[in-house]
Amino acid sequence: MKIELLIEKAKTFIKFSIVGFSGVIVNMGLLWIFVELFKWDKRFAGAISIEISIINNFLWNNYWTWKGRRGISFLQRFVRYNVITLFTSAIFNYFLYIFLLHFGVNYLIAQLAGICLAVLINFLLFEKFVFIGNVWK
Repeated sequence: MKIELLIEKAKTFIKFSIVGFSGVIVNMGLLWIFVELFKWDKRFAGAISIEISIINNFLWNNYWTWKGRRGISFLQRFVRYNVITLFTSAIFNYFLYIFLLHFGVNYLIAQLAGICLAVLINFLLFEKFVFIGNVWK
């Protein structure tokens, strides 16, 4: 890879990380609200907070991180983004379940651990299947 290409990819990953951080804030904040204020089940609250953060992140990634990558329609990007993210969200919920039931880890820490495990996987899958274009060729 040329140095310019590496720099552009690094910039994209930094933007992706910033968007992801905003998603963590949305996810964790809503999770806390749903569990502590609304008294929802932790697993159900986790699933709802994840979906809302997926929508938040898709919009930011679509209009900022990969704004020039329009190889497929908005709807196709949204569906693919959601499918990929829901798949990796299953990883989040699995870790939430394991950490809560088997290790007694705080639900917020368990949620954060699951999120961290999926960051690189999501970035690579989004590059390949969602935000399609010729930027990296």
